[in-house]
Amino acid sequence: MSSSSSSSRSAASERKDFGNMAFAKNKLAAAIEAYTEALTLDPTWAVPLINRALCRRMRAEWNFVLEDCEKALKLDSESVKARYLLGLALMEHAKLEQVGDEAKKLAQRSCRELQLALELAREKGATMQDEIWRAWAKCKYRTYEMTTERKRGRRTALLNRLLQMLAASEEDADADANELRSVFSDAARAAGDEGYDAQGGASTADDEAPQWAVCPVSLDIFRDPVVSPSGISYERERLLEHINKDRKWDPVTRAPISSISALHPNVQLRNAIEDYLENKPWLYKEIASGAGDDMDD
Repeated sequence: MSSSSSSSRSAASERKDFGNMAFAKNKLAAAIEAYTEALTLDPTWAVPLINRALCRRMRAEWNFVLEDCEKALKLDSESVKARYLLGLALMEHAKLEQVGDEAKKLAQRSCRELQLALELAREKGATMQDEIWRAWAKCKYRTYEMTTERKRGRRTALLNRLLQMLAASEEDADADANELRSVFSDAARAAGDEGYDAQGGASTADDEAPQWAVCPVSLDIFRDPVVSPSGISYERERLLEHINKDRKWDPVTRAPISSISALHPNVQLRNAIEDYLENKPWLYKEIASGAGDDMDD
C-alpha cells in the first residue's frame, strides 16, 4: 500500500470508527453519513459499505442494502456479513413481488446467497452461524410456500373447470368425453401431489422432525452436530454451554468429557439433515421460528 493509500485508509478508518459510535447509539443517519464519508476517502474498502448496509437494513431501505452488498462483494467476495445481508435484501424483494416467476427467482437467489453465507461462516468459525441458519431456513420455507400456493391455485382452477364441464355435459349429451377425462385426470393428479393434504398444506404425518435429526438437549433440529466420546450427537452450542458450566460429562450417559477437543463434527449427520429437509420443506418453519423477524402466517 502506497503512502497516499495508507493515508486515505487511515482517514477513512477514523470516519468508520465515528460511524460505529453513532450506530451504537442508534444514530443511524449520522452513521450512514460517516460511512459514506469513509467510502469517499477510500472506495476500495468493503467494511464501510457493509456497515452502511447494516444501518440501511435497520431502516428497511432494502434497495440500498442490496446495492451496498453487491458493491462490497466485488471488493471482498468472502464477506460473511455482505453475503448474509444480500440474502436478506433479496428475500424482502421477493416478499414485495409476492407471487409469480419473479418472486420465485428472487427467493431462490436469496436462498443461494444465504447458503453461501452459512458455508463461509462455518469455514471461518463466525459467531453468527445460528442467525444465518435460521434466516436461510426462513427463506427456504417461503420458497416452499410460494410453490404450494401455485399448486393450490392450479388445483382450484382445474377443479372449477371440471365442475363447469360436468354441468355442461348434463345439458349436452355430445360433450367431449375425452376432454372431460383429461381434465379430471389433471385435477386428480393435482389433488394427489405427494406430501400435500387435500387443502394444499403439508402432510400432517411429518409435522415433526425425526428423533435422529434433533438434539437430545435442545430438542431443536441440528445445525452443527458434534459427537461426544460416548458416540451421541449434540448441537455444538448446547453441548459447549453444558461443558462450560463445569459439567464435564455427557448429558445422556454421564460419561466424562475430558476436553472440548474430544468433540468431533458430525458432518455426515448434518448433510443427512439438509437432504431430509429438502424433501420435507415444511419443516423449515420449525427452524425459522427463531429468525429475527416473525414468520408470516
